[in-house]
Amino acid sequence: MSAMRIPALSAVLIAALVLGAPTSFASSDDALAQVAALLVKTASEPEKAEAALMQRLDAARQSAPDQSDRVWLELLVGYQSKVHVSGDHGSEDLDAVFPIGNAALGLINRLDRDLVRRRGVALIDQPQRFLDALSATSLQAEGFTSAALEGSAEQRKALRRAAADRLDEAAVATLAGELALVDRPDAALLRGALAHADSVAALHWLRRAEGVLGSKAALSVYAAAESRSELRSAAQLHAAGNADLEQAQRERWLRELADPRLGGSAAMALAMAMDGELAAQLAAKARISADPLERKRLLLALSQSKMKLGGAASALRADAEFLAKLDEETRAWFVN
Repeated sequence: MSAMRIPALSAVLIAALVLGAPTSFASSDDALAQVAALLVKTASEPEKAEAALMQRLDAARQSAPDQSDRVWLELLVGYQSKVHVSGDHGSEDLDAVFPIGNAALGLINRLDRDLVRRRGVALIDQPQRFLDALSATSLQAEGFTSAALEGSAEQRKALRRAAADRLDEAAVATLAGELALVDRPDAALLRGALAHADSVAALHWLRRAEGVLGSKAALSVYAAAESRSELRSAAQLHAAGNADLEQAQRERWLRELADPRLGGSAAMALAMAMDGELAAQLAAKARISADPLERKRLLLALSQSKMKLGGAASALRADAEFLAKLDEETRAWFVN
């Protein structure tokens, strides 16, 4: 059956128009039969049936799904919506009005995570078994983190001690990083966890580090994070905004500007750390550098700084002899 186009109304509004006021759902014993009937109905009355299915999913989401809901949710995971609206800006792509399959999958993920959390709660007084189960879990490992955070400070302390010896296991390292930022924060444990932990979780830790650990300890965490390519840029930017940033760090970023792999993020870190003295230093180095890549990164740092640079960059822009050294593309964005 071809996709149907209807006006771009929100799913909530369409449900209200089609169904009227929300109706209460029957017990979970009847849910499977009701969902199956609505799926059959989508062939003849797709708007009404999909609105009813979405209403049921919204109700489950708001009240927190129960494991007994899994059987009817699994019926909906692969559902292909029949009611669509045109994509944004008049695109030929069609968007589902009722994203039933995605909503069902999200609820099943919550159920899976809750099962894992319950297992973690049952094992929390046995740290090594807890970590063994965590490492063996391929999906929804966040449930173990939830279990640990629900436990007592003493239980988390025991988990931290056990995890500190197993930081080469990615899942354990990710748990350790989370635990390092609660109760009595532990910068050393966090630094160790960064080497193997999930990168998304690690980026979140970098955002929290200074507020939890203090500026000096946070700098040591940022330095540890720079060893991973996917964390380097974020770590450098956090360090650049740190009040305790040392001159030695700025000098290291200056040395990295000529490195094809490291220089781009180093330039952005220098831009964030910019002050009048550093601006003058970068401008002077740009004048004498014989390396086109290094010179481009020096100018990038100067041009991306949000502070008023006085004459440092302006003098370079007014120097015809200097501008003649630049390739056409670099000259265009630096001057403008």
